Amino acid sequence: MTAPLPFSLHAALPCRPHVEIAASLAAEMGEFDHEMLERGLAALAPAKVGLAALGEPVRAGALRVRDDGQVEDLLVDHVVASGRGDEAIVAVVLCELGRRAGMPLGVVGACGRHFVGHEEVTPWLLDVATGELLDARTLGDAPEWRCGHQVANVLLNRAQERCERSGDLARALRAATLRCSLPFDEDSLEKAVDALQRVRARLN
Repeated sequence: MTAPLPFSLHAALPCRPHVEIAASLAAEMGEFDHEMLERGLAALAPAKVGLAALGEPVRAGALRVRDDGQVEDLLVDHVVASGRGDEAIVAVVLCELGRRAGMPLGVVGACGRHFVGHEEVTPWLLDVATGELLDARTLGDAPEWRCGHQVANVLLNRAQERCERSGDLARALRAATLRCSLPFDEDSLEKAVDALQRVRARLN
């Protein structure tokens, strides 16, 4: 993967692989390290191909979900280096590992959670918190594919919340501003603008 495009450009383009917009987001929110990302992805790559095999880094403890952590737990280069991250970005990492192995994978959302799905292996999903397969029919909500823009929205929303909580209003403002560049429907854009105005009000 080459150095990330500016986030605003990614937001205006049709969806590309999830990791690309995640890398652009990381570059906007911190000091992005492309080599660290590539080394981390190489180290996490599973030895075998298949949806079940993709969960091996999680089952082995090399990659774990850490909810409600720091902003760095949302930044893809830091996550592959530390082996810890928010569930949504861990799903992005696993999806990219599979994509590089030639698997037609995507991020799937259901019940407020994120999983990895295979276009040709239904109804099974990879639970990124456990590294195990689960039957999507057991979930309370119907699973839906999440494009890179949708996942970026989740990551930026959580980044804004964590920055506000820690008092880092400059980065909270940055996250809120980036969210407003995503291709939202009218209602979602209104919510993103409201969140941006709330942060601006705290800075005044």
